Amino acid sequence: MIICTRKLGDLKKIEINNELNRGGTNQTTMNASNNNMTREAWNPPNHSEIQGWTRSTHKRSENDKTQPNKTYFKYYSPTGKTFRSIKSVEKYIQEEKLKANNIIASVECANVTVEQTPGGGIHIRWTEIKDDKKSVSSLTEEEKGKFRNVWNNNLPIKWMVDSNPKRGKSRERFELYWNNGENDLEQAKKSGLKWSDALNDFKKKIITIDE
Repeated sequence: MIICTRKLGDLKKIEINNELNRGGTNQTTMNASNNNMTREAWNPPNHSEIQGWTRSTHKRSENDKTQPNKTYFKYYSPTGKTFRSIKSVEKYIQEEKLKANNIIASVECANVTVEQTPGGGIHIRWTEIKDDKKSVSSLTEEEKGKFRNVWNNNLPIKWMVDSNPKRGKSRERFELYWNNGENDLEQAKKSGLKWSDALNDFKKKIITIDE
C-alpha cells in the first residue's frame, strides 16, 4: 500500500513540469528537423562563375508578430558560412575577391588600383595610358610637314577647345596666345606661341588646320 503525502498543489506542479518537459522534447525535435532541411544548389546574382553555393527554404511561424507564415531563405557559402540576405552575400563575395587579389583600395574614375605586396608594402598600379599620350605619339612625318608649312606661312588654323585645357605655367601662356580662340596663327605667335607649343597643341587636337 502506497500512502501519498504530497499536497494537491504539489501534484499540480509536478503535472505542469511534466507537460513542459514533453513540450521541450517536441521543440527540440522540430528544431532538429528545421536545421536538416534540404539545401538546393544556388548561384549568387551576377556571379554565375562562382560555384558551390546552396540555399534552404524556411517559413516563419503563424504566430510571428511581424511577418507570419512568410517564406525566407538562408544562403550557404562553399566554406559553410551562413547568410540571411542576398545583400550580405554580395558584400562577402566582394570582400573575398579583394583578399584574393590583394587589392586593398580602388580609386574610382582614375584607372588606378592600390595593392599590398607580400612584404606589406603598397603598390599603386595605373591600368590605362592616358589618351593624350596616345595622340601625341600617333603624329606622322607627313602630318608634321604639313603643319610646318602652316606655321611658316601663317595659314589659317582652328582652335578646337572652348576652355583652357592646360595646367600650371603652360596654362598662363596658353591663355595669352589662345585668347579664347580669337587669335589667328600670326596673332598667337606675337602673343608668345612657339613652334614647340604649336606642334604639341596640334598633336593633341587643340589646334587643327583650317582647310
